[in-house]
Amino acid sequence: MRWIAWVVVAALVTAACSVGAPRLATTAAVPDDLRMLGDEVWEEVVSAFPARRGCLGGIELDVAWDLEDRARYVPDERRIVVRAPGTAPNLAASIVHEVGHHLEFACPDQLAVRDAFLVAEGFAPDTPWFGEGDWFATPSEHWAEAVVAHVRGERTINVGRIPVSDDAIDVVARWAEGG
Repeated sequence: MRWIAWVVVAALVTAACSVGAPRLATTAAVPDDLRMLGDEVWEEVVSAFPARRGCLGGIELDVAWDLEDRARYVPDERRIVVRAPGTAPNLAASIVHEVGHHLEFACPDQLAVRDAFLVAEGFAPDTPWFGEGDWFATPSEHWAEAVVAHVRGERTINVGRIPVSDDAIDVVARWAEGG
């Protein structure tokens, strides 16, 4: 009889844990292989940001076959659009990069870590976050690439254009854990 109680408790705990897990929605336009890749990448993202799970909900993945950029985040719609076709490593990195931008908009406490990130990345403390001039020189883009490095362990895109310091990746990692 006691084992039945344990089975019930285990089932309830499993159900409670899965109910609150943020999910990545996809549009009908997303092909099955990209949807599966998106799901795999999403699990990595959620695991890498345990203290920020509340900010991760409500994101939708979409695809564009003719997009000037590799990917883009649409904050008002909480939507990531990736250009296809592409290699799996580049598509995965693009998705995570755009999640980095999502965190900037969806997590109000991300504002509090920006000063530390600017210093870690070698920016002047008064550098505008979304910057002026070349997109790849903005703190926002460096943040998104540091998110990629934190989640994936390595970067496959923007490596030559956007250098990211180990200190900056550490800032992201500490913030991801709740620090």
